[in-house]
Amino acid sequence: MAMPLALSDAQLDVIHRLSWPLSPPDRSAFLALVAQRLQEQGGEVGDGALHRIAVECQRRYWRLPSFAVGKYD
Repeated sequence: MAMPLALSDAQLDVIHRLSWPLSPPDRSAFLALVAQRLQEQGGEVGDGALHRIAVECQRRYWRLPSFAVGKYD
């Protein structure tokens, strides 16, 4: 059984802000991957390590937005 992560409010805010540009279906997978990678670190995670891990995970799920062609294009 995994131990709960002890993250500060500022750290949680970083993770949530990095999830915003992702498509809604990818956000939960991103958050799960971040949690898994942070668990692998073990112990307390510093702000720098958290940011590095979260950005690496974001790159895995981020895609260019697709714009639908409107009827006037």
